Amino acid sequence: MVEVLPQVKAIIERQDAVLQRIAMRIMEFPKEGRQEACRAARRSFEATVAQFRIDPEWGRNWVTLTMERLRSLLIDMEAGGGKGRA
Repeated sequence: MVEVLPQVKAIIERQDAVLQRIAMRIMEFPKEGRQEACRAARRSFEATVAQFRIDPEWGRNWVTLTMERLRSLLIDMEAGGGKGRA
């Protein structure tokens, strides 16, 4: 089993907390507005990759994985009946 460095674990935990807050904010939109909110989140992530000049391939992969995690959170929240579950 691979041991995760405490610094890496802290970064992952912070990112998870941020995605949770983003998902909760998106859940505040009417259901028909959530798709556009997800597209706005994607554009924001892509802008961050460009701003920090992250390798384009790595950046695309990160954005894709981050969006998959965000959508998963949203599905869990919708199934749970609201923004308090994920």
